[in-house]
Amino acid sequence: MVDIDPTRTATSYVATDLAPGSEYWWNVTAYAVAGLLTPPATTPSNVLAVGQPLAAQLSSPSNTSTSVQLNWTNSARYGGGLSFGSYAIEVVQGHSTTLYANVTSRATLGADVTGLTSRASYSFYVETYEACSGCSPGGYSVTQSNVIVAGTETALTATLAATRTTVDTGLPDERICTPAGGSPPYSFAWNFTGGSALAPGPGTASWSYSAPAPAGTVVTCRVTDHAADHVTVATTVVVNPGPRAAAEASPLNVTSGASVSFRCAATPGTAPLIVGWTLGDGGTIANRSGSYANGTVSYPSAGTYVARCTVTDALGAQAVASVVVHVTAPPAFSWVTPPVVLGSSLGIGAVLAVAAGAHRRREDHIARSSALSRWLPPTGPAATVHGAKICPKCGASNVPLRRSCQACGTPLPRHPGL
Repeated sequence: MVDIDPTRTATSYVATDLAPGSEYWWNVTAYAVAGLLTPPATTPSNVLAVGQPLAAQLSSPSNTSTSVQLNWTNSARYGGGLSFGSYAIEVVQGHSTTLYANVTSRATLGADVTGLTSRASYSFYVETYEACSGCSPGGYSVTQSNVIVAGTETALTATLAATRTTVDTGLPDERICTPAGGSPPYSFAWNFTGGSALAPGPGTASWSYSAPAPAGTVVTCRVTDHAADHVTVATTVVVNPGPRAAAEASPLNVTSGASVSFRCAATPGTAPLIVGWTLGDGGTIANRSGSYANGTVSYPSAGTYVARCTVTDALGAQAVASVVVHVTAPPAFSWVTPPVVLGSSLGIGAVLAVAAGAHRRREDHIARSSALSRWLPPTGPAATVHGAKICPKCGASNVPLRRSCQACGTPLPRHPGL
């Protein structure tokens, strides 16, 4: 209760040292002068309930590695002898309290406290100074906001990793850029060719080189966080030419069972190289480590075969070269008649005589086929030919009878009685 001099005519009073956020009830009682033995008459006014607002309510919506953003509200009501003075931003670290700034505009309700230490914890509060006309002592009052504790973010860093440090032309060079600290979310920008220009991209990006790049070509990733802090990291890459294969076979036209020589040479790529053949008929020349694969094989059956040489380097890149081999069956042998001069009377007579004799002998041959087979037993590839003659020199089976061997020219012996 406060007594007011009855001789005063003031109709206002300033109450100080009130607790922010508390509620107060107010009323005024008038006392009438009475006699010595009679109590004074009192006349109370209405009761006024007043809530004392916080002059500044503090919050911290975002932090960086070296700064903390502070926001506050001021819902105080000014009037009469009370008016706004200033805001004082106080920073506490350990046992030390520092005045960071004075803000003289009531409409300014935020500030960035910068120059802080990365990975450190701080306490912050705002004091609201209010000018008080008629207050005693000092002529001002101070209202302190709530205290908040906020830590700075760790400094923004990034690492750049590669799935491989050496690539071939045409193979993707994948890089993974991993940020840490700072203020998420992050954005990324890349350069794969050693220049200064950066292109936006995701955190994991890849690039395919169309031509070999010199050793030490730099791949760069720049990370930018929500607070616009950024950091750049880089690695190097080696770009080799892709592997190549040169294949040949000799001869390319053979009979079944004849030998074919295959040769394949491999160049560039990333060592070691693996070289091998598939021959088109299910056969192979085994894979070999090195720069070549050679071998000699034969095809047992007639046909057209595509033989392929495949070169695989250490990164999995492949090159293929092919050759086409034509395989035919061996020729079938037959008997030939001695040469005659066709068109002459001698030649015509000889042909007719031979034809007539052949007709008689063919009939005799049918009748004596079993005897013929016993005369020279069939051997080799003609063993299943009934009644065939066998060349005693090269073993070829030949028909008709009584002729020389077309394969080697040797005259055949005659069967007794023919």
